Amino acid sequence: MPLLSPGQTGVSNQRGFPIDDTGASQFSVSISSETIQFFFASGTTRTTDAGQLTGVLVSAALAYGGIKNSDGSMMATNVDTSLTFTSTALTTEIDFPWERMEAADSSSWAARLVTAGTYLTTNGQYFVDYKQGIIYGRKASSQATATAGAYRIQQNVSGGTPSASSVVSTQAAASSAAGTTTADTTAGGVVIVAANSKRMLLQLQNNGVVTVYFGEGTVTSSFPQLLPSGTAAFLSKGACKVLAASSTAAIAFIDYTYA
Repeated sequence: MPLLSPGQTGVSNQRGFPIDDTGASQFSVSISSETIQFFFASGTTRTTDAGQLTGVLVSAALAYGGIKNSDGSMMATNVDTSLTFTSTALTTEIDFPWERMEAADSSSWAARLVTAGTYLTTNGQYFVDYKQGIIYGRKASSQATATAGAYRIQQNVSGGTPSASSVVSTQAAASSAAGTTTADTTAGGVVIVAANSKRMLLQLQNNGVVTVYFGEGTVTSSFPQLLPSGTAAFLSKGACKVLAASSTAAIAFIDYTYA
């Protein structure tokens, strides 16, 4: 019987014992707009994909491991995942063959890719090691990257004293173009949380009646959306800005101020 069933048969240098600290609070963090670079094996060398042909085996490492499911509550699977991306090369996710891939952990990167290929029998298929944040796939096009990568992870809350505040920010759309005009994007949106190196912004809630877009820098309608009465996890050590689609945005935020 597997020691850590289901999904891991043992503990190794490559895969430590999975432990959740039930005494520590965690919050869900949304990662977005990540470009996912593919790599292929040139001989045994891990090489950046520059447009390799259909049928070539590739892998890609996400910026973070520990990818969560759709509601951010537990480790993702192929049938319940928060991971999305745009790709014509990798189009069909299959189940992660954890037992065989775990057995290949101590092998070279190229050998692991070959092992993955025995399960990727159709062009466009891919599977994801959600714990490690690694994608393995067999290409269905020459596309070298996946774009618009988005997923959820969890981070521990530590240090400081939580506090909650509310602010009403007005950002009028300059036209009917839902806040995407030059007048709005040049301004970069309305700052609702000032930059503070000792502040961790954890969550936003839209108490208004219009959709807003939020983030840092020059906020546009391509940023994450926050619907009316919606709540979004957001991690920031700097300022947060809001761009309203029209009229007034009423934003409540929860921050965590370090001593």
